[in-house]
Amino acid sequence: MEIIWHGQSCFEITEDGYTVVIDPFQPGSCGTAFPDIDLEADEVLISHDHRDHNYREGVKLRSGKTSPFTISTLDTYHDPLKGRMRGMNTVHILDTGKLRVVHLGDIGVSPTPEQIEIMKGCDVLMIPTGGFQVIEPQAAFFLTEKIAPRVCIPMHFNAEGHSNWRLWKREEFTEAFDDFSDRPVKVYDTTGMTVTEDTERQVAVLAFPTPKEKKPYSRV
Repeated sequence: MEIIWHGQSCFEITEDGYTVVIDPFQPGSCGTAFPDIDLEADEVLISHDHRDHNYREGVKLRSGKTSPFTISTLDTYHDPLKGRMRGMNTVHILDTGKLRVVHLGDIGVSPTPEQIEIMKGCDVLMIPTGGFQVIEPQAAFFLTEKIAPRVCIPMHFNAEGHSNWRLWKREEFTEAFDDFSDRPVKVYDTTGMTVTEDTERQVAVLAFPTPKEKKPYSRV
C-alpha cells in the first residue's frame, strides 16, 4: 500500500492501482504552508465540510476500476461540545483484508471506548495533533497509545506559512514518544511511504510536500 501526505489532513492511498484521496484542502485554506491540491484518483472521501478538508474539485476522478477497499465510518465530534461549535466529523476506516487504515479527520474529542475498540490494532493511523480545532498533542499521544496502530502518521498541525498560527507544531506530539513511549519515531525525507504487513511499528514523520516535484516513496 502506497501512502502520500499532501499536507494538512490530505492523504493519497493506493492499493492495487486504485487510489483514494482523503480530505483535500481548498487553495489558500492553509495559507501558503502546502502546495495546492491537483490530484487524480478513483475515489474521494471527506471527513467534514470545512474548507481545509472538502476540496473535491481538486481531485479528478477516474472510473472503471474495482476498489480493493472495504470502507466503513464512525461518527465523531469536531469539538468537545458534541459538535455544537464545529459540527460532526467522520472517521474513515479503509480495509483491504490484509491492511487496515484509519483516518481520524478533524476529531476534536476522544472517541468512545466502543469506537476505540473498533480501531484498535489498525495498521495505519492518521491522527490530527495540532490542537485548537482538533485534539491537543497530549490527547493525540494517549489516543495513539490506546488504539495501538503499527504505523502512526501525524497530520493537521502548524507549519511555516500556515494561516492558523494557533495550531501546535508536529514536534509537540512526536516528542511525547521520545519521553513516554517505546514506539520509535522515524523521520522520512519523502512525502510518502509504502506500508506492508511487515512494516515496523513506528511514528512516521513524513516530509513536507513542496510545489516542485514529488519525491519517490520510502519503501520499508
